Amino acid sequence: MLKKNIRMGLSVAFFAISLAGCARKIAVIGNVLSQGQGVYANNRAGAVAIFYISPIKRKYVWDGQSRIVTMIPREEAFLGMTGLYNPAESIINHQSTNRLVVMESKMYFTNYNDVYTFLKQSSEAMNWVYTNDGLVVGFARNTERHQTDISLWQIEINSRKPTSLLGSRDAAIRRVGW
Repeated sequence: MLKKNIRMGLSVAFFAISLAGCARKIAVIGNVLSQGQGVYANNRAGAVAIFYISPIKRKYVWDGQSRIVTMIPREEAFLGMTGLYNPAESIINHQSTNRLVVMESKMYFTNYNDVYTFLKQSSEAMNWVYTNDGLVVGFARNTERHQTDISLWQIEINSRKPTSLLGSRDAAIRRVGW
């Protein structure tokens, strides 16, 4: 009887796994990186690197650590963003483990004033560096939450990359494979 129950349980598990493999795939819309691309950036928080691994996987490197993260594609715009995110691989209560919260998306604006307002308001939570053509990298640590935040954005104004942004620091970001 025990063998029969185990066999039945395994059959149900394999069936569930096969159904999960047939689930509808979500298209990634609004991502910044493509195959072969990566970004290195430096800000007040330190140095960070982000590399494309697959349409939904990115490798993050910071403070001598590295992690490959499976991102979640946004099916619908959230605060005007699509792209990819991972709110933290898991909620970890262990004090020595650092949570990694990551986002990647194109950000759509209609004018430069809205861009500057966003960058200023959000700078309280994230240390941004950005280029004249709107590539933005944010890197910050929250020691109380044992959390590292890394964001990668591509700003677009009226569906075009900007050509000059006040406060840009092109030398703070290095692109690979672009």
